[in-house]
Amino acid sequence: MMHDDWMSWSSSGMWIVDLLLITFIGGLVGFWFARLRQGEPPAPPQRTPLAILDERFAKGEIDQSEYDARRKVLSH
Repeated sequence: MMHDDWMSWSSSGMWIVDLLLITFIGGLVGFWFARLRQGEPPAPPQRTPLAILDERFAKGEIDQSEYDARRKVLSH
């Protein structure tokens, strides 16, 4: 009879242990992923087509007339 009481207490309380174990493992995995992401370099800033055109004009790769024509196309 005592054995049955112990088994019923053990089996009914095991969900708490399972929940704590899952929470602990989930926390470890989350912490690990957070630490990995801290080591990643930041994403490069996205350049717009107009910014690239301005840069090419500033470098002298294109002249004023080509710059104006391309800027007009990109603005529409």
